[in-house]
Amino acid sequence: MKLSTAAVTAAAAIESDACAPLFRHVEPFKGQPEPHDVVIIGSGFGAMVAATQLAGKVNSILMLERGVFFTSPERPVPPFFGNLPNDKKLWTTDDFQYWATPDNDGGLRGEFLKLVRLHRGGDYFADKHRVPLYNYSQFQHLDVLTANAVGGGSAIYSNVSLQPYRPNTAADCPVMSHWPLKLSDNDYKCATGWMEAWRGKAAPIVTTTPVDPSWDLTKLDAIGNPTVDYSYLYLPRSKALKRAAGRLTSTTTILEGWKPLPLQLFEHGLTAPGALKDQRICERQGRCFLGCLPGARHTLNKIFFGGLLAFIESAQLKLRPRSNVRSVTQGPNNTWDVRYYDVLTGNERIVRTPTVIFAAGVLGTVEILMRSRAAGLSLSERLGHGFSTNGDFSGFVVDIPKALKANPPNPNKLVDNRVFPTKGPINTSHVTFQVDGGRLVNVEDAGIPAMFAKAAKRILKSTNKQGVNFFEFIAQLFSRDTERQTEPEMVEDTFWFNCMGDDGDPQKPFRDVGGRFGFSHDKLTLDYDPKDHAVFGAVEDLLKKFAVAMDEPDKADPSTTPRYVPFPLWSNVIGSPKLVITHPLGGCIMGADATEGAVSTEGRLYSGPSGTATHKGLFVMDGSVSPGPVAVNPSLSIVAIALRIADAVAADLNMTVKKYC
Repeated sequence: MKLSTAAVTAAAAIESDACAPLFRHVEPFKGQPEPHDVVIIGSGFGAMVAATQLAGKVNSILMLERGVFFTSPERPVPPFFGNLPNDKKLWTTDDFQYWATPDNDGGLRGEFLKLVRLHRGGDYFADKHRVPLYNYSQFQHLDVLTANAVGGGSAIYSNVSLQPYRPNTAADCPVMSHWPLKLSDNDYKCATGWMEAWRGKAAPIVTTTPVDPSWDLTKLDAIGNPTVDYSYLYLPRSKALKRAAGRLTSTTTILEGWKPLPLQLFEHGLTAPGALKDQRICERQGRCFLGCLPGARHTLNKIFFGGLLAFIESAQLKLRPRSNVRSVTQGPNNTWDVRYYDVLTGNERIVRTPTVIFAAGVLGTVEILMRSRAAGLSLSERLGHGFSTNGDFSGFVVDIPKALKANPPNPNKLVDNRVFPTKGPINTSHVTFQVDGGRLVNVEDAGIPAMFAKAAKRILKSTNKQGVNFFEFIAQLFSRDTERQTEPEMVEDTFWFNCMGDDGDPQKPFRDVGGRFGFSHDKLTLDYDPKDHAVFGAVEDLLKKFAVAMDEPDKADPSTTPRYVPFPLWSNVIGSPKLVITHPLGGCIMGADATEGAVSTEGRLYSGPSGTATHKGLFVMDGSVSPGPVAVNPSLSIVAIALRIADAVAADLNMTVKKYC
């Protein structure tokens, strides 16, 4: 999933009052550190694996999350935020906010921008009831959009649980050829089992309405056609990707043809009628990364209201939102001091624990570790190395023919060919390509939320090969066309591509070719130039071929020709071309020893510049340990790695953890 549309909006608004970060004094901690058996920093995929594996087996676990809970205004406020007695309160009303609404341009300007915050590193504060949902981090050649919420990336991701391309179940994934820890097909079965146990089964959703549960949407015959013909129910953009990819077989190498994506959404058609009570199903509203209003998403923060609630109520597990961790330093008697502050008050606190699990995401974990190193924690010099964009790339095809001639010819009949990207889940289907140099590229259709439709139309209609035409953009601003259109109609002839790929070199370990974080004046820096990574040019060439493939020989309007439009920041709108990514990986990568990585294959932090010695009780359990790109949506891979690391944590704590396969 790309959140590039959201990122552009953030980039355009970073100087506004709504998005400017607030800096205030941190009140130094006074008193005795708070003791806990385990501290988990973050609440994303890796953190949730740690919590679910350790809860009930450890007396006291504390999770520290910088963000807050986000929920839908269409759903009842969870009782935990209600008027409960103080001794019964788990969280306060300061700990939750609502998704941005409504689904139009007013929602974009009036609600969404309040939830975006430019993150420059260092101190990080927020206003009451305006803790940001999105962090927009700017670097020299790329920007990174990440989540700031309970549930981490699951709060704004596109629900995809996808294994990297593997030729067969016995083979290694090609992207892992140089990894010190290669994830097997069984590792991914375990990760899928964990997802199903804690979040529900994934569902393929490529139709406008739920289909009969007996239809197997993923089962194909020998030539790649579904065993049940439900193509008449396809979402228009799902159908458009399938048809266009089929036309590229003679000019590209397709490793896996068009398939529905496995999505962590509650789908009516795949659920027995008796299990539908009190469930909210996917309504195809096309706003997954803005927050699902019906509540059909299996986001990770729902885990707290489900299986982990008993442990929270028994005080064995605590989640503390609004807690921004600054550093971890050595405490007395083989313990660690975790220093953090409340983002609303600035009050500093210290927690003392023998076990710390860093799971704050790539940027969060690397920043905390680099600040900890500056405070005296000895770490590998490989900390910060091996950053990957996961090949994230966005592009559009516009002016797709809206109508086709009838076949057989009928002058009184036309066939609807509109794409309608505002309808359906954010991503529904994908195709796996091999491009120049043997690199893998995963191409998905992407949805344009209705909230962004007007802005998208104005920008894309005024963009050409050289970038945005200023005069055409001004004309679009004053055009009254949108006053006569619904949001779906504004972008009905537009296709948005969500791409991921291998930004490494198939002949070299990624640690030798990836980007590198630095730390200066209490903020992260990043050395990563897209020009040094051939995958981006190859993906752009592929999208240009898609534009040609989306031209229809039987189009009703012969003057309409589809054209490729690069993402605005990539097309020299402001300065040199710049990537906007949402799937950062690496920065604290695995290695056989401290000269190759910052952590071991068990996720243990190396304690010096060389050798295999590690810090007792310090683990990293998120996407930052990935030794390279996975070239697909990385959530399932992060869970698979986290489950392996959880085994090592359990071994240190002399306990056994559940196996999900």
